[in-house]
Amino acid sequence: HESRMNILLIAPESHQSVGISRAFEHAGHRVFFLHQRTNYLVPKFLSRNHTLWRLMIRKIKPLRLINKARSHAHILELCRREKINMTFSAPKTITRPETLAWLKGMGVKNVLWFTENPHHPIYKEYLEEHYHNYDTVFLFDSVLAKEMNTAAGPNCRVLYMPMALDPSYYLADNLTPADQKKFSCDVCFAGAMYPEREKLLKAVASLGVELKIFGWPQWEKSALAQYYQGPLNVNEMAKL
Repeated sequence: HESRMNILLIAPESHQSVGISRAFEHAGHRVFFLHQRTNYLVPKFLSRNHTLWRLMIRKIKPLRLINKARSHAHILELCRREKINMTFSAPKTITRPETLAWLKGMGVKNVLWFTENPHHPIYKEYLEEHYHNYDTVFLFDSVLAKEMNTAAGPNCRVLYMPMALDPSYYLADNLTPADQKKFSCDVCFAGAMYPEREKLLKAVASLGVELKIFGWPQWEKSALAQYYQGPLNVNEMAKL
């Protein structure tokens, strides 16, 4: 155990990433942030442009391969320069196996906190294919964590770690009359649109309750579009 570590956080820009950084820094560690979708083929000021990522890296395989190679080199150089002790990836960011192998050879521990639904078909196969490349994997499902840890082998631990809540956002006196009108309902749901969620919430709506749905705009194209209220930021999530 080291009292102070240098940690490379590989994740998207999000309130979750900010919370993870704050937790590590509160414990006395140094945190270096690396955006999971960095485009190394454009000038630095455009490296996090989502449109360029989608058009260049996601759609054109030769560019994607070049970008992966540059990402690999950048991570290794950063870890050497800053004497990184541990990489920490979240919520579903998977680092290339080749990069993880090099980092292990350098003495760097690699950790994945997978906070997406590990049972969902979109993520299940993805997680099962890659998790064993990490030294430690955290899941919020205690039963699955135990099962995967048994199957992981001697070089990987799979442990249970639940989601956390930042109480600083939850202020009882922060609700305005407009907030109360916007968020008041019998049943509310906040999250992305998946078919199984749409099916469940359709059943809820059929009961005649006042239903409000917040989250990603895919709800606008669903059978529940009339209940969709728009996206929420972290402060609005707390008010909800």
